[in-house]
Amino acid sequence: MISIRTFLSGLIAWTVLFVSCDDGRIPEKDINISEKGRVVKLVGDISGLDNWPLKYRITIAGFNSASNYAETSARIMPPSDGKHVEVIMGGIADDVETLELCAIDAMSTRIMTFESMEAPATTDTIVFDVGTLDLSMFAVIQDHLFTPTCANCHGGGSGNPAGNLNLMPGKSYVSLVDEASHKLPDVKRVQPGNAEESLLYQVVMEQHEGWGYNHYGLLTQTPVLRTIIKDWIDGGASR
Repeated sequence: MISIRTFLSGLIAWTVLFVSCDDGRIPEKDINISEKGRVVKLVGDISGLDNWPLKYRITIAGFNSASNYAETSARIMPPSDGKHVEVIMGGIADDVETLELCAIDAMSTRIMTFESMEAPATTDTIVFDVGTLDLSMFAVIQDHLFTPTCANCHGGGSGNPAGNLNLMPGKSYVSLVDEASHKLPDVKRVQPGNAEESLLYQVVMEQHEGWGYNHYGLLTQTPVLRTIIKDWIDGGASR
């Protein structure tokens, strides 16, 4: 027969063994959490982001050559302190070929690109430094229309800009907004809040005779600028 002392000793030993083998904790498993795709960090000093109507979104976006729709995008909000912007966007798929600082619409369709870079295949964070930019609507119109195209006649090296209208940087705004046309004194070149009554919008929207130049044709390559000009004027034509 087993003595009570022997029985109790065995019971204690068995209890200690059981507790040491099962302390109530679930054994940890190796969990590998990783974000699929590449990561980009956009940095720069950007002003004018709050100048656009809600139908546009200023974003960093990824595109491939087969589509005009952003594969992925991250909205760039106006910085609360100064102009410095830092935006991190992950999940960039393998088929994304370019990264762009651009305006897109509610359907993520590319409207206009301001800066772009190739999307390298890398495991490191891609740094997209866009430098210092003014992305106000008027600055975009200046940079994409007035300076490269219109200033050839309306400014440039000529001492007498066509129609007494100077569209050079630093001169164009005061020459346009609330200013009467030299050719049609009863019409303002830009009437804030009313694009339809503004001569600037009229000449880029319609075939005007008697101007000596087809201004409508200036935007055949970038017709989206017609919409941007209209939205800028209707929104108050701010600088």
